[in-house]
Amino acid sequence: MTQSLRRASGPVLAMAAIFAATMPAYAQNIVVTDAKIASGKLVVTGTSSKPNSTMTLEGQFTATSNTAKTFNFNVLYHPDDCLVELTEAGSSTPVRAVVANCGTRGVNPRGAWNATTKYLADDIVTSLGSSWRAKRDSHNRAPSSSPTFWEQFAAKGDQGAAGPTGAAGSQGATGATGPQGPAGPAGAQGPAGPTGPQGQQGASGVVATYSLTGHPGTSSIAANSNNWVFVGPTVMVTLTAGDRVTGSAGISLGTTSWFAAQFAHSICSQFNGSGSIYSLTNGNSDYEQSDVGGNRTPFVTSLTTNWLNAGTYKVGLCVWNYGGATIDKVEFVNGWVMVTR
Repeated sequence: MTQSLRRASGPVLAMAAIFAATMPAYAQNIVVTDAKIASGKLVVTGTSSKPNSTMTLEGQFTATSNTAKTFNFNVLYHPDDCLVELTEAGSSTPVRAVVANCGTRGVNPRGAWNATTKYLADDIVTSLGSSWRAKRDSHNRAPSSSPTFWEQFAAKGDQGAAGPTGAAGSQGATGATGPQGPAGPAGAQGPAGPTGPQGQQGASGVVATYSLTGHPGTSSIAANSNNWVFVGPTVMVTLTAGDRVTGSAGISLGTTSWFAAQFAHSICSQFNGSGSIYSLTNGNSDYEQSDVGGNRTPFVTSLTTNWLNAGTYKVGLCVWNYGGATIDKVEFVNGWVMVTR
């Protein structure tokens, strides 16, 4: 089936970040010439205002410039906001730079909150009918009463109004005659009591959370494809009409041929786990379009929708390799899926 391509806003912002990262950043005589994620590490290079000067990165990593005033950082670190800050010994003025090839960190579903469990930043838990995201590491801090440590991720729905009384059902078959009971005490029979009110509809909120974290299941993604393929773990979700499906997943991709591969990545669904695979939000018309060549590069997709009909669907991270180069560097997948009602 022929499918049209439309570039979403995410890659445009990513290109802007890469462009910004290549532009020198200045603070007095400090110059940052390059800041990027490469081969799984943060690489920052530049020149200091004087030779043999101590430079501090993000307040925790240090390096000393050489006699030519050149400094270099190559550390295992991922800035949450894709920005880094450097200071030079003897100067109180920092310089900030945008990091290229830097994807934002996803969240980690942890199930129902437990007072004995230690939680880390970006963990997702459920508590009192709502879901919560950890803002920082914590232990024995109840989400609903600890705003310093938790923020509400998806709120519990309001209680619905009582529905109308349904029509009377058809009369059932007459049962067998039971044995006669003993005679009651003498006296008049009392009146029947009034019918009680109909109970209220139950509350709505998070229905289920699933993990998409695991091995990719394949070592390559063929070129010149005309459809989506799942990459990494998938989950089966059962929806009722109006349910919302939210998913987020990341993966690192690359090519050994060093030719750039053009591809799209999204969160996809497949009805009953067979047949055509579609991008989650609107069939096939809303997804991230990217390219990669050589070194593995991280890509992250986050989507949400409530347009799917009631039924059972396979859901997972998907890739559409429509370019002429095979993607044969496929890394570990990290992600999650949540159903809310």
